[in-house]
Amino acid sequence: MKAMNALTILPAGSFATVPRQIGACRINRNIPATLLCFPSCIPYVSVRRGLTSDAKRTFVATYHPVFDSARFDEGSVQLSYRWIHDSPFTVHVLRETTSSRWHVFKCCGSKLLSQIVGDSYGDAMIRATSIGLSDREPAVTFDGITPTTIDEIREENLTQIALAEGSELDDDDSSLHNIEDEQAERPHLPSKQALVFGEIKKAGEATLIFIPEADALRLAAIRRAIASSSTWADFFRLMPPADLTYVLNSMRDCDDDPQPSDTFDVERLPGFCDGDWPSWPEQEMLTWLPAHVCRGFGKMESSVLNGPYLSLDVSRTPEIIAALELAGFAVRWDEELVRRACGS
Repeated sequence: MKAMNALTILPAGSFATVPRQIGACRINRNIPATLLCFPSCIPYVSVRRGLTSDAKRTFVATYHPVFDSARFDEGSVQLSYRWIHDSPFTVHVLRETTSSRWHVFKCCGSKLLSQIVGDSYGDAMIRATSIGLSDREPAVTFDGITPTTIDEIREENLTQIALAEGSELDDDDSSLHNIEDEQAERPHLPSKQALVFGEIKKAGEATLIFIPEADALRLAAIRRAIASSSTWADFFRLMPPADLTYVLNSMRDCDDDPQPSDTFDVERLPGFCDGDWPSWPEQEMLTWLPAHVCRGFGKMESSVLNGPYLSLDVSRTPEIIAALELAGFAVRWDEELVRRACGS
């Protein structure tokens, strides 16, 4: 008999994967060791028509573990998975601790949609994800994004999220805690605040940055003043007034009073060489970005000298944009401005 492989069992337009396990990922909380072998996520992918147009695109719904749902029974461990937005669709993964078998159940509410049993972790995951998306299962798309289709795809993703949640996000969902739920309260930002976003290169890898547009313009002006000044007079002229006042007061606190005719010396700027000033957009995102976006699409990293910062998943950019717009922000791509604001 001819040997079978994953490609021979996949229907046209479907996708199968073996998600990496939780133990292979950086995690921000303590979880039972028996859960470390479970998948860190479960993606379902299908090519289908959208809700707002007849165009066929690749749609993806990625389900993430809900650690508080873990059930430990004699002979088995079970963990439930949900999409980042509320949805009646759920996935439940059961591992038999007395054998190598894994079970994957996909449900819509109380209705069982599929049940897969695999003789190993990889076998179960390939078979489960090869089924693809169910009918009316909310998912998002990033297929075919061009300058002419980005508005269409944004509308599609917003509609998919609305389908999942049944309604728009409440103000409380936007909210008051960071990824670790330990940050102090912060005010909800005004509705329709303008954001710019883009990618920068950091250590050879693409990093996704969102910045309130007003802050991006201010940071870009500060970076320009630092980069192009020959004398302190140039620096005084190019700096935003409020930021210049802050810098001069900080310098005077250190008994440093630069004269306009003096040659500009960046090392005299308090905090600049240590990375403490001007503000760091990747770190600032932790103070204003909605908590459900931080938790769902990013992770908090630690720098050697300057504390924590947010790392967003570049591959999920369309989902992040959709989530921010649903939360009341106006999002605009401006990679050049973002790079200037970050000093890249």
